[in-house]
Amino acid sequence: MENKKIIKKSGLYLIGNLSSKILTSLLVPIYAFYVTSADLGTYDYSHTIMNILIPILFISVWDAIIRFVLSEKNEREKEKAIASSAVFTCLMNAVILVCGLSIGFLFHANDIIYLTLMISAGSLAQIWQFYSRALGRNTVYVCASLGGTSINLGLNILLVCVAHIGLSALYISFIIGQLCVFLIAECFVHVHKYIKRANFDIDILKRMLRFSAPLVANSIAMWLISGFGRTVIVNELGASENGLYSFANRFVNIVNVFGSVISMAILEEAMISLREKGFDDKYPQTIETLFRFFQSLILTAVPALVLFYNIFSATEYYESVHFLPILFLYAVFLTMATNLGVAFNVLNKTSIQFTTTILGAVITVAVSYSLITVIGIYGVLIGQCTGALSMMTARYLMINRFVSFKIHWLPILIKMIIYLGSATLLTYSSLYINIFAFLLCALFALYDNKSLLIDLFNRK
Repeated sequence: MENKKIIKKSGLYLIGNLSSKILTSLLVPIYAFYVTSADLGTYDYSHTIMNILIPILFISVWDAIIRFVLSEKNEREKEKAIASSAVFTCLMNAVILVCGLSIGFLFHANDIIYLTLMISAGSLAQIWQFYSRALGRNTVYVCASLGGTSINLGLNILLVCVAHIGLSALYISFIIGQLCVFLIAECFVHVHKYIKRANFDIDILKRMLRFSAPLVANSIAMWLISGFGRTVIVNELGASENGLYSFANRFVNIVNVFGSVISMAILEEAMISLREKGFDDKYPQTIETLFRFFQSLILTAVPALVLFYNIFSATEYYESVHFLPILFLYAVFLTMATNLGVAFNVLNKTSIQFTTTILGAVITVAVSYSLITVIGIYGVLIGQCTGALSMMTARYLMINRFVSFKIHWLPILIKMIIYLGSATLLTYSSLYINIFAFLLCALFALYDNKSLLIDLFNRK
């Protein structure tokens, strides 16, 4: 697994995802000054429910699309995999829309109507973007992300700031934005051209779903780690507190963006490597490099965001600045666990991937429930951080049962301890201290990742 290839592919995905997140970050002032924490908490809760239902309803078919299209040499088999999974996706969407909208209109439940539309639009956007990746149309992935996010941003400004619609505006903007992602991807990838009776193969579809089925359980367990906290906060502390948690989480998404694009690149390169020469022995070195990069990233991000938070000092969201140190640490653990999990896909050991996720989920739930009544939101943050760390550690140990996979943990551990102590202090420090800390951390990050930067500028 060559770092230059991963950097090149990650860079392309990063343009799309990071640009989208930069556009999305422009929503933060809108949320701070035009949306109440209760409304933001309610919308975020619906978003969380959507994220757990989509993998269940669609059996994580996107993972099978990558596996069966990207690593397949036979073009005819590729066409069958695309057509079969597309028919399955369309049929499931039809069932979801009929059932969900019928229940929503029958009981006059707007939240069910919105959730149904979010699931339908979100699933189409996600799966069609995976088709773009599987077919090597990575620029389409970028354009679709940018287009959908721009529409979402524009509608938020129009409906929230100008029309003052409130909570409904958040739902409408998201749904239309996701539909735009789907339409842009379809316009360039033309998945509909593959959907022919001759291409539909029930046996291939069964094989695809058998591959992705264990990953559904993995997604549920992953939701318990990343999304369960929101449910506990809403039920125990209220939607307003969840709004504060969600607000801080928007900034932490920068780590998730870098993590997700690198994971995508690593998975694709790993599948190509599997097709050509088997499991790549350079994978552990790649993971160590990523760990160092993310540690530098969060160390620099905390003082930068503390400075940025001064814009919201007069709003109810300002107190969420103290959530940042633990949230960033959790994001790194979860991101590295995800990157380690790529090995199980390559080794075709997805059931073990699920087992390690279950471990993290159980620990997350247990710690969150036991601490939330004692220390509030911080209990959930500690629960998530502990669960992600447990999953990461378990995956590392399990991988070593199948292949030699050694990482030097002592330098990583020392940096983590330094980060947690300094980052916590910085959220309570003055403006000038944070400016100095940001400059110092930025210089350290450049020095610590100089080899990665050299590869970036010298890539061919």
